Amino acid sequence: MKISFATVAMLVMGTGAVWAANTTPCPAVGADTNGCEFIISVTAVNGSGAATQFSVSLNAPDQGPFDTTEDTLVGIINNSAGVLKSITLPNNIGQFGFDGDGACYSATLYTPAPTAAQCLGGAYQTTTPNDYLSLTATSFSAIGSTGTVNFNNIAVGGTSWFDLEGALTVSSLGGGGGTPAPSSLVLLMIGLAALGMFWFVKGKFARVN
Repeated sequence: MKISFATVAMLVMGTGAVWAANTTPCPAVGADTNGCEFIISVTAVNGSGAATQFSVSLNAPDQGPFDTTEDTLVGIINNSAGVLKSITLPNNIGQFGFDGDGACYSATLYTPAPTAAQCLGGAYQTTTPNDYLSLTATSFSAIGSTGTVNFNNIAVGGTSWFDLEGALTVSSLGGGGGTPAPSSLVLLMIGLAALGMFWFVKGKFARVN
């Protein structure tokens, strides 16, 4: 019996791709059928739970703003050693200039849309900026040259999501760019695992024959 690397890789990568595509913190909204456009990984917080170090990644594939023009889904993963309560982001291109068409405005404004249970207070929100928040991203504050997103105590390893205005980029969220999104890293790890599995299976059958 011959098992090719391509066969093993396709089976493992196919399963992994489906898993990875469904692990972003954001729900599917409008044009963003894969969830978050960007994922922020918080790696350090201070004693007040404010993020002090984080990286920003574009979640592949790049689907752009969920309304196709100027509203962007942002996911949060708390990879720090403490509870995350807030993060401060730039407001240099109007990221916090909310205009009443957030992801959680209603069940019909976008297709697909978040469920009511995924939104602030477990309900759709028709007031701004509450329609840009989620069940665990509970308020915006201190909006000026920057803006702060406040969370309901995101535990270590926990996630959240919200949306901001604009066709954003990694740099407009305060990130340096160049870091693969978690789903991309997962696929890389799965590929390496498939390679190891191929050589293991090949060696096993070689000994049998």
